[in-house]
Amino acid sequence: MITLTHSGEETLPALREACLHAGFDTTRAQLIRALDNGIWRLPDGVVARVHQPGTTLSAQKEIDGAYWLYGNAVPVSLPRRSEPVVAAGRPVTFWTDLGPGGPANPADAARILRALHRLPAPADLHLPSHDPFARFPAQIAAAHSTPEEKDWLTAHAAKVGLSHCDGKAEYLVTSDQQLVLADSPGTPDESRLMFAGVHCGKQILRDWYVNTGNEVPVGRLIAAGVPRDRWPQPAPLPPEYVAVMTDLYQSLSETWAGERPWSAPDLETATRAVTDLVGR
Repeated sequence: MITLTHSGEETLPALREACLHAGFDTTRAQLIRALDNGIWRLPDGVVARVHQPGTTLSAQKEIDGAYWLYGNAVPVSLPRRSEPVVAAGRPVTFWTDLGPGGPANPADAARILRALHRLPAPADLHLPSHDPFARFPAQIAAAHSTPEEKDWLTAHAAKVGLSHCDGKAEYLVTSDQQLVLADSPGTPDESRLMFAGVHCGKQILRDWYVNTGNEVPVGRLIAAGVPRDRWPQPAPLPPEYVAVMTDLYQSLSETWAGERPWSAPDLETATRAVTDLVGR
């Protein structure tokens, strides 16, 4: 069973114990990411990954797989130890810190994937088939919407050929300390609907803004106290993105509702147009 760790605090005992055993310093440990695993940046160019309990064999395969990739000239972060350290019931692995970075653009990601898939499968690693959606049910189950809502959304998505990959409700606190529902599952974007591994919503647009350097630095603007009316306007989308995303949203709506007011392309055609566009 996957136990989600949103604050990272659940993984700290294992991190400290494992680092003490392995000789790594935790005095300035910095949380990078926390969800199903806790990822921590340590001093001296080390990243620690605190895995789920009972996943020692899987953690070992990650280490062995990294060595195999490196031996086949695929760029990869190398392990700092050849086996996990089991601490507080969790396997902990240590990796070389590659430093700050950003999301890969689709062309770079495609080159790495092409190099990977040209390699013969390593017979000695006994790798299982990869299920990219395996963790989503646990993440949805931990989200803050009612079980009935999540169950209905997930079931209906599956019925029409989609994967439901999110299910949280988001709240904000107003200036007079009132709790307000700001976002909820049920819309295509907030439910993170996917078709055959392709996002059917705003993630495609978000990736375009990030990869082209057109992202509005919202976090920095908020931290600097810049009023919303003084934020820069987002760059306009290229016309080809507008056309493809229009077809995608209309196709998704028709698929979900079972009605065809726009006679849009089917989802297979619409998502293929997305992958063709972002892969240029």
